[in-house]
Amino acid sequence: MLAFLQNRPHCALLRYLFMAMTLEELSDREEIRQVIYRWFRGLDRLDLDLLHASFWADGEFDGGPNTGPSAEFIPAMFGENGRVRKMFAMTSHYMMNLLIDWRGRHAITETYAVAYHRLAKGREAIEKAIGTTRFAELGGDADREYQFILGLRYADRFEKRGGVWKIARKKLILEWSSVAPYAGLPDGEGVHSYARLRGQRGAADESYRWLDALVEGSPGALPVDHAACARQTPHDDN
Repeated sequence: MLAFLQNRPHCALLRYLFMAMTLEELSDREEIRQVIYRWFRGLDRLDLDLLHASFWADGEFDGGPNTGPSAEFIPAMFGENGRVRKMFAMTSHYMMNLLIDWRGRHAITETYAVAYHRLAKGREAIEKAIGTTRFAELGGDADREYQFILGLRYADRFEKRGGVWKIARKKLILEWSSVAPYAGLPDGEGVHSYARLRGQRGAADESYRWLDALVEGSPGALPVDHAACARQTPHDDN
């Protein structure tokens, strides 16, 4: 049975049922998972270095308003004048189901996700995000805050080059959406009156100082290499 399955790579599900994963495959799976985690973190913190580090230099994105090379898509969507900064006051992405199918030195992944957004105030930003019809149905108040939730999937092609896994092509597939007036607590009330830290975009977010301190402030710690943190740990391809 094992020889039958080994000679039929398209029988991926059956192979997983009958064959134990190797240590290399377990390691590869975790490296791919970490790339996806860093992509989501980069989205919410608008950390362009993390987003670029998730892709190979010749990577491509398909499924958004700026379809094409990732080197162009990322700044157009998430840069200082990017669409995401203009449309959303904050975002929070949650990774769910993850499927990985091996194809030699590349892998195909499907990641289910839920993305929460707080819309920026202003008619132009709101209508770009949810359209004129739904905005009018919600009352058309451009000074009000709205929350926008998307159910989506990412279909990615990962490639392993020089022992490192990164995204070669990413597709965004939308499944459902929901928009409603924001129903959270007003600033300064409830937990907001005593919870000191707030999520922020970029290096101003507390997590950057905290993660650095875990390394720099611990006994015998080494200095932080921020560039290395954005890269995969190389493994032997052979």
